[in-house]
Amino acid sequence: MKLTGTWASYWNNLQIKFTEEGTMALTSLEAGIFDQPTEYTLTDSGFSFLYGGNTVSLSMKDDNTFTGEGIELIRLRTVLPVYAPRTFDRSGTPAGNRAAFIGKWKCQQIYGNCVMDIFPHEEDRVIIRISLPDFRTFGFEPHSYWFDGNTVIWQINDTFNSGRCEVTLTDGHLRGTYTQLGHGDYPTVDFEKVSDEPSMEQDNSPIPLPEDKSRVEILRQYAAYGEKADPVVTEYFLNEPLPEEIAALGFENYVENKTGEELVYACLDFVCDHWHHNGASGLRCGRHLMDLVNFADEHNHAVNCRGLSIILAILLCHVGLKAQHVTCLPYEYPFGDCHVVVDCLLPDGKRVMLDPTYRLHFTDDSGNPVSLPALRQHLIDGTAIHPNERAGYNGGAFHLEEYRDYMAKNTLRFSKGIVNRDGTDESPQIMLSPADYPIEKTEPSDQALILHDPDVFWA
Repeated sequence: MKLTGTWASYWNNLQIKFTEEGTMALTSLEAGIFDQPTEYTLTDSGFSFLYGGNTVSLSMKDDNTFTGEGIELIRLRTVLPVYAPRTFDRSGTPAGNRAAFIGKWKCQQIYGNCVMDIFPHEEDRVIIRISLPDFRTFGFEPHSYWFDGNTVIWQINDTFNSGRCEVTLTDGHLRGTYTQLGHGDYPTVDFEKVSDEPSMEQDNSPIPLPEDKSRVEILRQYAAYGEKADPVVTEYFLNEPLPEEIAALGFENYVENKTGEELVYACLDFVCDHWHHNGASGLRCGRHLMDLVNFADEHNHAVNCRGLSIILAILLCHVGLKAQHVTCLPYEYPFGDCHVVVDCLLPDGKRVMLDPTYRLHFTDDSGNPVSLPALRQHLIDGTAIHPNERAGYNGGAFHLEEYRDYMAKNTLRFSKGIVNRDGTDESPQIMLSPADYPIEKTEPSDQALILHDPDVFWA
């Protein structure tokens, strides 16, 4: 057995890379190890290696998973190159003139707006702090950073979402690359120095994220809704013609002779078999089905969660099911990250949440499908939900607790459209907000209808 590729585990935030030459490099954020060359031994069923003085033995469960005692190692779709610095120091030591690096640097290629503050440290060292204002994240220290001559390298995120920036001092700019697992290479990174004086970025947003509460604690604080509202009619345009390009992909083979929940999940499978998620791709296109499909195909068959959910909702409406994409919003405003899923009304009158980013739907302990409002209540109550067997991010594994945390963030508020047909995206817009949420500090569109009544919103 020959091992190649990059693998990751939540156990000790571990990442293992096997090269074509057969070498292994180990990263453990828990232990402060980064791309460390490590000896390993192949066994009949997997491999073993030394970690912390102990032997870790793993057996192959399938082509994408190794398992061992208390550990699951999962293959990653996208890889970062092995980078073994000649020397490593968490505080960093730039070569030459340290003053050339110290200051505030900004670029627009990493999540739309990235700020890097480089502070002087003892002797000739520096300390780096990163801010991503669009994501309401300010002044955090990368988990590793170092210098290689006039090049600075820093790494962020856990092993499943590792991002690495590598920029070189050139003509007064720091230019280079940023790559992130699951997202691939970003455009060329260009940090411009905007000040010789670094300063810690602060969150001055009208609704900042509380620092002393977890996401589920915030959700529980804002669990209650408010006054009743007048009914709102949501329109669905059903059974509209299917584009020839979709038919050519074999859509009818998925849905033929299927009814009820089986039909719903067949549509989910069709979308996830043909397109996958890439949040970095954005959605710079129209909202008609073929606009979205063509955009995804131009970007390695990938699109963000909104694009996947609109595609799925349109196809569900095509087969006669009432479905709509719903934006799931966090507490903080402005926000840098939300999530979009599909709310579908089943033929028996029950609702189900479908998340094409993860090929996901849930059932409760009684086997009933879990709707989006029901998911919110399960997260508040801490009760059990059960994912479908094929759930997983882009064909990989599914991590239930991570998803619960993610959706505890993204089920505080909701937004959707009143008209659901091919070509629309939440226009006109209707929003559902908890009773005590300071909605007056946000700036929804002038046409948005703000509700505190979930019965009207989900009707």
